[in-house]
Amino acid sequence: MRIRRIFGLVCIVLIVLLVLEQIPGVQRFTAANVSRIYVYFTYGHDKLFFEKIEYVPQFGDYFVTYENKLGEKYSFIVSPRFFPVFVKYDPIKQEAVGYDRFQYGKLE
Repeated sequence: MRIRRIFGLVCIVLIVLLVLEQIPGVQRFTAANVSRIYVYFTYGHDKLFFEKIEYVPQFGDYFVTYENKLGEKYSFIVSPRFFPVFVKYDPIKQEAVGYDRFQYGKLE
């Protein structure tokens, strides 16, 4: 009986979260915080500083921009629009690939 009550409560909370995520302000808030958590655990708390967030309708994703101490800007892509909880693109890790060695779809 207790498990059924807990399961029902979890289902109600999930439904409320899904309904709230349809509001654009909540989507922006979620995307910003997901990227902050990702940046904090991936790069540490003092390496990158939050600058801005914007929704780009051409891609259907949120671009969250951070700046480091040297003034370099990095834009992370958080998607999907309706429930932005996935960091789709990390510009710092992409730069680590070394595009000078990347030709014709293969890393040489």
